[in-house]
Amino acid sequence: MHTPIRPRPTHGGGAPAPTGWPRAALTVAQLGALAIGGLGAAASGSPDPAPATVRPPSTVRPPSASWTPSDPLAVLAGGHLVLERQGRAVVAGPAAGVVGLSWSPDGAWLAVARGQGPSAQLVVVAAGGRRRRSVDQRQHPVLLGWSPTGHTLYARVGAAGPGSTAVLALDPATGAVATTRVAGAVAAVVGSPAVALTQLGQRPVTLNHPSCTGGAVELRALRGGRPRLLQALSDGPLTSVSAAPDGRALAYSIDGCWSASLAADGFAVHLVELASGADHQVGTALGAPGWRAWAPGGERLALTLGAGRGAWGSDKRLALCRPASGACIAVARPPRAVAFAPSLGPGGRLAFVTAAPRGGSFGLGPGMPSSTAADLAWQRTHRVWVRMSDAPATPLVQLGAADAPSWVPGTHGLLVVRQRWLWYLPTPASAPRRVAGPLPALGYPAGYYGLVDWTQAFALAP
Repeated sequence: MHTPIRPRPTHGGGAPAPTGWPRAALTVAQLGALAIGGLGAAASGSPDPAPATVRPPSTVRPPSASWTPSDPLAVLAGGHLVLERQGRAVVAGPAAGVVGLSWSPDGAWLAVARGQGPSAQLVVVAAGGRRRRSVDQRQHPVLLGWSPTGHTLYARVGAAGPGSTAVLALDPATGAVATTRVAGAVAAVVGSPAVALTQLGQRPVTLNHPSCTGGAVELRALRGGRPRLLQALSDGPLTSVSAAPDGRALAYSIDGCWSASLAADGFAVHLVELASGADHQVGTALGAPGWRAWAPGGERLALTLGAGRGAWGSDKRLALCRPASGACIAVARPPRAVAFAPSLGPGGRLAFVTAAPRGGSFGLGPGMPSSTAADLAWQRTHRVWVRMSDAPATPLVQLGAADAPSWVPGTHGLLVVRQRWLWYLPTPASAPRRVAGPLPALGYPAGYYGLVDWTQAFALAP
């Protein structure tokens, strides 16, 4: 589970998305007539009825150079939410308003989050695209996580009461729903039996932002049991929470509220092993969801360390950390390069992106964006590297500039983003095949201080 963020405009004005993207490969733009209406809200846990004036999802067979693995893939392409698997694609709704995609650990269901605050919606769609469940939009649902089996989705619903949060548990297969009150402000639900990461006794903690609150950070079982104290008093609210795939560990940070800190100067990253409750602070990092990644077995977390809001500066580097001990080891990178956007695969495989560091200023300190031309020039320095087990990392020279590598489960294949299109490599040595596009602009080319969060544009089932 991750907590998506919306990229903010580049200082000096956001650059318009480049035009004239190629239409070869999966031409999702040609499937517009098949798009169904918005993934609307229905009663909690009930099937989502298809609007009377809109056709149900349609299955199409895209060209051969598309997604052929058996692992389900969700991608926002050509203005649609598309579910792909083994050379078949289903248009499951519009891409507009989607702020998060999260597959269940068994790959059977996709949670689709739309909007924020009063307009928040949460819909669960079957991998085939034809079955769906909605959480009542009137409850302003926010995804909190999946059970390790994938049989239960957890969401925060309604306004938090005095010192507590309503946590909804939904079985997408049957539609069964149960709601539990948990003390404090719940940021995530992980593990089996389910444990909530929550913050109690919230109170103002900074003079800079009087509305910024902190409190005791605890792990609390949804069904009884004694809570485990992680921090007696945090200096801000919980943020950037992500859970290991097996539900045995999680990472979180505390937003100190001194500025727009989630996308600004970074904050401490904590790793917690649920069995022992041990809380280790492993370094300072930005809050980008795509800049940290768990190993499939949950035994390690790869993350980009380095403070400073510029993605291209402040010595951005990779580390591999173990939640059981908090021990981290640095990942070797080319000299004079920053490294970010890691992905961990089975057998110790690692993929990541390097880029040239960048100077200059925009009136806000060193390393700030200066122009669209400079932003694009920096994007063209991005290179994907892979490391197989403990062998030295090597660049994928056949790709040229690319971003957001993601290992395909159980294979040696990779997904990457290149020029706002999703590409697939059956092996790191293969020629890339175009899969889907164009992806949403998401602040491209430079996002917010160089950060483009492609995790909002596609999701691959575990």
